[in-house]
Amino acid sequence: MEIRIIHVFEATEEIKEYLPHINAVVRVKRIRERKKNTSEEIIYYVSDVKYTAKRFYKGIREHWSIENKLHWVKDVVMMEDKW
Repeated sequence: MEIRIIHVFEATEEIKEYLPHINAVVRVKRIRERKKNTSEEIIYYVSDVKYTAKRFYKGIREHWSIENKLHWVKDVVMMEDKW
């Protein structure tokens, strides 16, 4: 089981001072439960667009779906990990 809690924050003036194109900071908390083990991790993303948490969730999941499929091809078909 996996739970994701996503919060979207508007970039502060302090952030914009160093990264002027950033408009949003996204905080994703992932809670995973496998058998008897539970793990939590928090990941931050920065974005130049302002989306809702739901839209960021969809984009993040789609990105990792593509990423995972690509790595499978590279690992299995192209035998990248063999060497």
